[in-house]
Amino acid sequence: MQLDPSLVNDSAARRAATTLSAFFTAITEQRFRDAYALYTSAARRRLGSYSAWSAGYATTSYAGITLTSTDAGTGGAMTAHVTFTSHQSPRDAPDRASDCLVWDLAYRLVPAVGATPLRIDRVESDAPTGAKPFHACP
Repeated sequence: MQLDPSLVNDSAARRAATTLSAFFTAITEQRFRDAYALYTSAARRRLGSYSAWSAGYATTSYAGITLTSTDAGTGGAMTAHVTFTSHQSPRDAPDRASDCLVWDLAYRLVPAVGATPLRIDRVESDAPTGAKPFHACP
Protein backbone atom coordinates (compact mmCIF):
# COMPACT_ATOMS: atom_id res chain seq x y z
CA MET A 1 0.00 0.00 0.00
CA GLN A 2 1.24 3.43 -0.88
CA LEU A 3 0.66 6.58 1.11
CA ASP A 4 0.06 9.92 -0.50
CA PRO A 5 3.29 11.90 0.06
CA SER A 6 1.42 14.29 2.38
CA LEU A 7 0.72 11.36 4.75
CA VAL A 8 4.18 9.84 5.09
CA ASN A 9 4.80 11.40 8.52
CA ASP A 10 1.20 11.03 9.73
CA SER A 11 0.97 8.34 12.44
CA ALA A 12 -2.82 8.01 12.07
CA ALA A 13 -2.45 7.41 8.34
CA ARG A 14 0.18 4.75 9.00
CA ARG A 15 -2.22 3.01 11.43
CA ALA A 16 -4.94 3.07 8.77
CA ALA A 17 -2.49 1.75 6.18
CA THR A 18 -1.56 -1.17 8.45
CA THR A 19 -5.16 -2.39 8.66
CA LEU A 20 -6.03 -1.72 5.02
CA SER A 21 -2.83 -3.29 3.72
CA ALA A 22 -3.60 -6.43 5.75
CA PHE A 23 -7.14 -6.45 4.34
CA PHE A 24 -6.19 -6.04 0.67
CA THR A 25 -3.28 -8.49 0.97
CA ALA A 26 -5.48 -11.13 2.60
CA ILE A 27 -8.04 -10.95 -0.20
CA THR A 28 -5.39 -11.00 -2.92
CA GLU A 29 -3.82 -14.06 -1.26
CA GLN A 30 -7.29 -15.65 -0.84
CA ARG A 31 -7.02 -15.64 2.94
CA PHE A 32 -10.65 -14.58 3.21
CA ARG A 33 -11.09 -15.42 6.90
CA ASP A 34 -8.20 -13.08 7.72
CA ALA A 35 -9.78 -10.29 5.67
CA TYR A 36 -13.26 -10.87 7.12
CA ALA A 37 -11.81 -10.75 10.64
CA LEU A 38 -10.68 -7.16 10.02
CA TYR A 39 -14.32 -6.00 9.98
CA THR A 40 -16.07 -5.03 13.20
CA SER A 41 -18.82 -7.38 14.39
CA ALA A 42 -21.40 -4.75 13.36
CA ALA A 43 -19.93 -4.59 9.86
CA ARG A 44 -19.94 -8.39 9.59
CA ARG A 45 -23.65 -8.42 10.49
CA ARG A 46 -24.33 -5.86 7.72
CA LEU A 47 -22.27 -7.88 5.22
CA GLY A 48 -24.19 -11.08 5.85
CA SER A 49 -22.72 -14.53 6.03
CA TYR A 50 -19.03 -15.18 5.64
CA SER A 51 -19.77 -17.69 2.85
CA ALA A 52 -21.68 -15.20 0.73
CA TRP A 53 -19.16 -12.43 1.38
CA SER A 54 -16.10 -14.54 0.57
CA ALA A 55 -17.68 -16.00 -2.57
CA GLY A 56 -17.82 -12.48 -4.00
CA TYR A 57 -14.02 -12.20 -3.74
CA ALA A 58 -13.09 -15.64 -5.10
CA THR A 59 -11.35 -14.22 -8.19
CA THR A 60 -10.33 -10.79 -6.85
CA SER A 61 -6.85 -9.35 -6.54
CA TYR A 62 -5.76 -5.77 -5.91
CA ALA A 63 -3.06 -3.45 -7.24
CA GLY A 64 -2.12 0.21 -7.00
CA ILE A 65 -3.61 0.69 -3.54
CA THR A 66 -3.09 4.26 -2.34
CA LEU A 67 -4.24 5.90 0.87
CA THR A 68 -4.96 9.41 -0.39
CA SER A 69 -6.17 11.12 2.81
CA THR A 70 -7.68 10.56 6.23
CA ASP A 71 -10.30 12.37 8.29
CA ALA A 72 -10.15 12.13 12.08
CA GLY A 73 -13.25 11.01 13.92
CA THR A 74 -14.09 10.80 17.59
CA GLY A 75 -12.65 8.25 19.98
CA GLY A 76 -9.79 7.28 17.68
CA ALA A 77 -12.03 6.51 14.70
CA MET A 78 -11.10 7.79 11.27
CA THR A 79 -12.10 7.66 7.64
CA ALA A 80 -9.43 6.52 5.19
CA HIS A 81 -9.85 7.54 1.56
CA VAL A 82 -8.41 4.91 -0.75
CA THR A 83 -8.01 4.40 -4.49
CA PHE A 84 -7.07 1.06 -6.02
CA THR A 85 -7.48 -1.25 -8.97
CA SER A 86 -9.23 -4.60 -8.70
CA HIS A 87 -8.86 -7.50 -11.09
CA GLN A 88 -11.57 -10.15 -11.06
CA SER A 89 -13.63 -12.41 -13.22
CA PRO A 90 -16.33 -10.28 -14.84
CA ARG A 91 -18.95 -12.47 -13.11
CA ASP A 92 -17.60 -11.27 -9.74
CA ALA A 93 -17.50 -7.58 -10.70
CA PRO A 94 -20.29 -5.31 -9.48
CA ASP A 95 -21.07 -4.40 -13.10
CA ARG A 96 -20.89 -8.09 -14.12
CA ALA A 97 -18.80 -7.04 -17.13
CA SER A 98 -15.35 -5.77 -16.15
CA ASP A 99 -12.25 -7.77 -15.34
CA CYS A 100 -10.49 -4.59 -14.19
CA LEU A 101 -11.98 -1.72 -12.15
CA VAL A 102 -10.58 1.47 -10.61
CA TRP A 103 -12.15 2.27 -7.23
CA ASP A 104 -12.59 5.31 -4.95
CA LEU A 105 -13.75 4.18 -1.49
CA ALA A 106 -13.86 5.57 2.03
CA TYR A 107 -13.18 3.11 4.86
CA ARG A 108 -14.44 4.05 8.31
CA LEU A 109 -11.95 2.56 10.76
CA VAL A 110 -12.47 2.23 14.49
CA PRO A 111 -10.12 1.23 17.33
CA ALA A 112 -10.01 -2.43 18.26
CA VAL A 113 -8.62 -4.42 21.15
CA GLY A 114 -5.87 -6.85 20.19
CA ALA A 115 -3.09 -7.07 17.66
CA THR A 116 -4.77 -5.04 14.92
CA PRO A 117 -5.15 -1.42 16.02
CA LEU A 118 -8.10 -0.59 13.74
CA ARG A 119 -11.06 -2.50 12.33
CA ILE A 120 -13.16 -1.71 9.25
CA ASP A 121 -16.61 -0.59 10.37
CA ARG A 122 -18.06 0.72 7.13
CA VAL A 123 -17.09 1.04 3.47
CA GLU A 124 -18.70 3.74 1.33
CA SER A 125 -18.30 5.33 -2.05
CA ASP A 126 -15.79 8.16 -2.20
CA ALA A 127 -16.92 9.15 -5.68
CA PRO A 128 -18.77 12.39 -6.37
CA THR A 129 -22.46 12.35 -5.44
CA GLY A 130 -24.44 10.19 -7.83
CA ALA A 131 -21.37 8.57 -9.38
CA LYS A 132 -20.44 4.93 -8.97
CA PRO A 133 -17.42 4.24 -6.74
CA PHE A 134 -15.74 2.39 -9.62
CA HIS A 135 -15.12 2.61 -13.34
CA ALA A 136 -13.62 0.25 -15.87
CA CYS A 137 -9.86 0.40 -16.26
CA PRO A 138 -8.66 2.48 -19.20
